[in-house]
Amino acid sequence: MSLYFYVILFTYIGGYSMKKKAFSLIELIMVLAIISMILSISFLKSGAYFKMRGKKEAQNLLADINYCRHKSLSSGFDYRIEFIENNYKIKKYGGDFIKDVDLKYLKAASTYDIRFKPTGPVVNAKTIKFISDNREYRIYISPIGGRVRIDE
Repeated sequence: MSLYFYVILFTYIGGYSMKKKAFSLIELIMVLAIISMILSISFLKSGAYFKMRGKKEAQNLLADINYCRHKSLSSGFDYRIEFIENNYKIKKYGGDFIKDVDLKYLKAASTYDIRFKPTGPVVNAKTIKFISDNREYRIYISPIGGRVRIDE
């Protein structure tokens, strides 16, 4: 048999081809779209999204408590933060109302009223407990320096 016959046979079997074997841009985009849809559905089904919402709200709450502390230290006035179930309010002590926040995913275990003094100490400093979808967040406020930290 001739060499020409072997070249043609080899080409049809799949050993060597003159055609380019690559994916088109549309095929790659479609595969990425399908993979992203599968991952987003599994992310929502796993419940991780709901856990992240409560954690994000707890971090925002921690930032507001730190804001209240720093505002008191920098302005020279007492500032107070009051927690009532799923709501908290930041006020200048005996004066202006600053912020009112409704909590969607957290619920305070009790009613708390904490006052930050401009010299550093905190009146009614304690551990504040919040509950969110089978998780408990604790915010610790130290009475001397007003240091604030969160623990899950």
